[in-house]
Amino acid sequence: MTGSKQGGDHGDGHGRGRGYNRGDHGDGHIFRRFDSEMAHLHALVVRMAELAVSQLRAAVGTLERRDVAAARRVVENDKKLNDLDVEADDEIVRIIALRQPMAGDLREIIAVSKIVAELERAGDEARKIAGLTIRFYADSGDSGGSGGSGDVGSGNAGDDAGGGNGAGDASGGSGADGVRDGSAPAAGRGKPPPADAILRDIYALAAQVESMLSAVIAAFGGPRDLNLDEALEVLGKGLKLDDQLQSILRRLTDLVVEDPGHAAHFVDIVLGIRALERFGGHAKNIAGHLVFIKHGIDVRHEGVASILRQLKQQSVAGA
Repeated sequence: MTGSKQGGDHGDGHGRGRGYNRGDHGDGHIFRRFDSEMAHLHALVVRMAELAVSQLRAAVGTLERRDVAAARRVVENDKKLNDLDVEADDEIVRIIALRQPMAGDLREIIAVSKIVAELERAGDEARKIAGLTIRFYADSGDSGGSGGSGDVGSGNAGDDAGGGNGAGDASGGSGADGVRDGSAPAAGRGKPPPADAILRDIYALAAQVESMLSAVIAAFGGPRDLNLDEALEVLGKGLKLDDQLQSILRRLTDLVVEDPGHAAHFVDIVLGIRALERFGGHAKNIAGHLVFIKHGIDVRHEGVASILRQLKQQSVAGA
């Protein structure tokens, strides 16, 4: 997972010269054990990412098919992602406690812990898209799945307090843009289902952000095989998400002006678009964490041009 190292981290990628705060230097079996533990942690991250992508794809599929039963399964499957989140956190704590890593190894573990959090929150955003299916079709009589009470409440969203595509903490309750436990009443009762025209942006944006997360996890690669070029490409796409969001909002507003019949679902569609933007924001953040793993540069508030300039300066300094 790591590439070039920084500061006092002079490891060669084969377990020699690692930074440990203990008398383990030269003990090959301890180095191999650490590598094995990091490989296991890497596998957990990949599993989480694959599940988050699968959840988003399934959620969008339920919306396209108007399948409420399948949407409820997506909501239930979010628990699997939460369980992996806990498992990965436990593994990170165990590695730090037992191995006391330093320098680049510690930097990598800290970044991986942040990647795990991003993936769990991305799963929350995918769950919200399934919530739209339940909200729109649970009581409409036009559903590929079972009817019954819906799963989306009418409270305020508790996530992304910072705005933009920073992909904030998805810790809100069962608000209008999220699904928690399936106990809230169906807010879509009495409304006709949304027309295909107002859903098109959801499908297009979902495909884009799904590909972003898939690409950044491919960039994560195998242990010590990180593809920085792919990570920077995802980072660049993520930085454009806010502009895309504004463009979509203008298009949706125009649709409502042209056909007021769309107004009944306008707020729900916007919340769905925001959830997808945050999903892409999490992919962007993961790309930034990969830059940190490889070069020790914090790029959370930087543009691609600034990042490339810093990387070039670091390369020149290290030459």
